[in-house]
Amino acid sequence: MAKIDMVMPQMGEGINEGTIIKWYKKEGEKVEKDEIILEISTDKVDSEIPSPHAGIVSKLLAGDGDTIAVGQIIAHLDGEGTAAESAAAESAPAEDKSEPNLEAPAETETQSNGSSAAPGIAEMIMPQMGEGIHEGSIIKWHKQEGEKVEKDEIILEVSTDKVDSEIPSTFSGVVKNILVKEGETVEVGTVVAKIETADASVTSASVEAVTSPATSQAATQPAVATATVAVESKVTNGQRKFYSPLVRKIAKAEGISHGELSTIDGTGAQGRVTKKDILNYLDRRSSPSVAPAYTAQSQAQPAAPQVQSIAATDEVEIIPMSNMRKSIASHMVASVQTSPHVFMFTEADMTGLVEYRARNKDNFLQRTGTKLTYMPFFTQACARALRDFPLVNSSIDGSNIVRKRNVNVGIAVALENSGLIVPVIKNADSLNVVGLARAINDLAGRARSKKLKPDEVTGGTFSITNMGTFGSLGGFPIINQPQVAILGVGAIQKRPVVINDAIAIRSMVYLTISFDHRLVDGALAGQFVEKVAYYLTNFDTGTIL
Repeated sequence: MAKIDMVMPQMGEGINEGTIIKWYKKEGEKVEKDEIILEISTDKVDSEIPSPHAGIVSKLLAGDGDTIAVGQIIAHLDGEGTAAESAAAESAPAEDKSEPNLEAPAETETQSNGSSAAPGIAEMIMPQMGEGIHEGSIIKWHKQEGEKVEKDEIILEVSTDKVDSEIPSTFSGVVKNILVKEGETVEVGTVVAKIETADASVTSASVEAVTSPATSQAATQPAVATATVAVESKVTNGQRKFYSPLVRKIAKAEGISHGELSTIDGTGAQGRVTKKDILNYLDRRSSPSVAPAYTAQSQAQPAAPQVQSIAATDEVEIIPMSNMRKSIASHMVASVQTSPHVFMFTEADMTGLVEYRARNKDNFLQRTGTKLTYMPFFTQACARALRDFPLVNSSIDGSNIVRKRNVNVGIAVALENSGLIVPVIKNADSLNVVGLARAINDLAGRARSKKLKPDEVTGGTFSITNMGTFGSLGGFPIINQPQVAILGVGAIQKRPVVINDAIAIRSMVYLTISFDHRLVDGALAGQFVEKVAYYLTNFDTGTIL
């Protein structure tokens, strides 16, 4: 039997300790793999932690109610398995209200024979590309088997539902094996390639060979396994069933209840439901020829209409969706299903700002090295209005309102491949026009060249989409979940307007706000969008850039 040390896991970024709420197993008791062994509380989340191994609880080193630092040993297990198996244990962040990063040290194994892998072989795994990301798709390998790769040289491109990133190699060496092909999607933590390196200290258990600036904390701790954190559903037939965050995310988006989820047969380890299992189930459920397995749910949630496959002919071309396009489609559908959208629009007189920008744009470019567009002015007006009406800068968590203290504004950026990404300007209300211009141009440029970091597309509290870039006068955008509002900006256009009972030609723009009526009422939305228009119309044109 291998001796296993369980440690207090890292329950999210910035979490340094956790409190043990309850041990579900006592000393001397047997625990099965994936069976809940304890419950932990932090200042962000309470989580039930399953055991990644079967064995006997030999010693509990911390009791109920004890607060323990991350990484400190809390229990000893007598279990079966090897260190290599432990390091390869499935890793998935727990899905909770704040979506913390739960790639955390959970256990170490003490063995006399050490690692089973030959020195000098580094394993690259699918990195954690941001909070709440459970899987990634390989877009392209920049190196093939047998080719040399230098440290920090781009070795592959990875696509997730939030960002496409170029991943550098953290070692110099030769690509020995490519284990995941282009176009394939695998879970975070899956080994995607092996690199033969001159560094003899590298072993297969040394997960330092992973990765990108987005690599999680767990990847910096060699020979330390990561916790498999799953949340149980209802007890079914006397047995507990567990579902990965990815499976539960799909279930939530498709309106599958716990009861219905428990009827799905799993083909994964220990009978667990995999992504493939739930997607196959959804395909069967949408077919009128298949009777629903869960009658109560099927009555409350009508089955989706059957979609007939279309074959390519001389008259039609079949174009498979890219990973990003599929992700966008999924997010848009989920947003409409989640939030009751209401729309409101107004207009702002941009005449003063148009003249101000025309006077300053050339000097601004020479002095700062970046272009002066209208987006910094729209962003500044929104940031100020969000401070005036903080409820718009919120999200919904069940029956609770989560009002955000930071104003983080996402800017929708259209990509050359017809995709869309929303990089986030953190603390936008603290930046002046110069700072906002630099931030917006930098993020937009790196978005189009796939140079964004994962944390630059997360944490947004409000979003802006500029439809006027393409000449549109306006539109009704879909809310960027879990936010509760988004501003649509139309094209600035000269129009005749009435001022003091006289007709004048002014540069006008339509502003549209889409808002979640669960939280934002018409009065609040109207006040907010009118305040944005006020700040634009009354911009101080004496401001020195």
